[in-house]
Amino acid sequence: MLEKDLEKYFNAAAERKGYMSLKFVSPAWRGVPDRIVFGAGRCYLVEFKNGLEGRLSKLQEFMFWRFKIRGFPVTVLRTKEEVDLFVDGLSSVRLSASGDRVDP
Repeated sequence: MLEKDLEKYFNAAAERKGYMSLKFVSPAWRGVPDRIVFGAGRCYLVEFKNGLEGRLSKLQEFMFWRFKIRGFPVTVLRTKEEVDLFVDGLSSVRLSASGDRVDP
């Protein structure tokens, strides 16, 4: 599966769980993860790669290490199955009509 298709699949699954998935674009910094995902009071950094062939560049490895030492590890997803497992592990976010989080 192409990275863009995997990313699209992830976005739809994350949105169904109540998460907001934003494209991470940083003109001043190359090597950042593909997505920043917000929900349930948490922030996740996600990178997509094309199956087993897709590899992280040395710059990505370095940048991901920089995020990790600051407490924000980057999750690399390569298949639909990995996306499903990751999204299934996310807590569902419930919002009130005014947009406030509703705890179960």
